[in-house]
Amino acid sequence: MSAWGALSNPWIIEGTWLGEYQYAAVPGVFAGGLPTKFTLNLQETKYGFFRGSVQDDPTTGMAEPGTIFGWRSGERIYFLKRMPSRYVRQMDPETKQVSERIRRDGRRHPTILYTGRWLSGENQLEGRWRFVRPGRVPGTWFAKRG
Repeated sequence: MSAWGALSNPWIIEGTWLGEYQYAAVPGVFAGGLPTKFTLNLQETKYGFFRGSVQDDPTTGMAEPGTIFGWRSGERIYFLKRMPSRYVRQMDPETKQVSERIRRDGRRHPTILYTGRWLSGENQLEGRWRFVRPGRVPGTWFAKRG
């Protein structure tokens, strides 16, 4: 599909999306994460499924690109984000503030499930994300067609 075709039809998810994700706050423990910008490049497959790549802003997110596999049903959207390496931030135990610097820790990054809705009239996606393995801090996200 051409870029023009994707832009002319708001129900086509294929194309470039510019967004931002953030970790949620945990009262008394964690003040919430710094926003991280990302770029999604998506291709439609069949029956509402799509795939693509994701690139975080390397100054605040992960440096290597990741992969996306997802599906949509009406206005609902779901996708799995897989990153090749895990990057972490340090948290100051006294202030509960998270450092702006990230470092690669050498372990595989856990898979992340993004869920949300497609606001087709606004060409925007928004929702929540969480790690597939429970027990980790979730967050929110949004993206607009680039």
